[in-house]
Amino acid sequence: MPFYIDDKHTYELYEYQLYIHITNKPDIGQYLLKKTGKKSLTEIDKDILEKLLKCNFEIIKDKKKQIEIMEGYFNYVHSNKDIKSKIEKYFGDYSDSNLYYAIY
Repeated sequence: MPFYIDDKHTYELYEYQLYIHITNKPDIGQYLLKKTGKKSLTEIDKDILEKLLKCNFEIIKDKKKQIEIMEGYFNYVHSNKDIKSKIEKYFGDYSDSNLYYAIY
């Protein structure tokens, strides 16, 4: 889960938490429908769907693929304009060096 931390505050970015579901037969569409309770991916708001696709993954056990997913996730969080906007609203400014992750 990403956190933004400066000298005085901590901001937990719960909605950008990474979920990796390891399965024998990946079907990210069905996984997201189950997670959201929707009947079709078209029912999910475009921005929410993008966030879900960038923060939720179904994979078959494959270390190389897992590393690629993690790199893609970190790049998404660090370049996300919504995150930067929220941080600037609450902290006054944004710095990549204050963005941390808890992995468990």
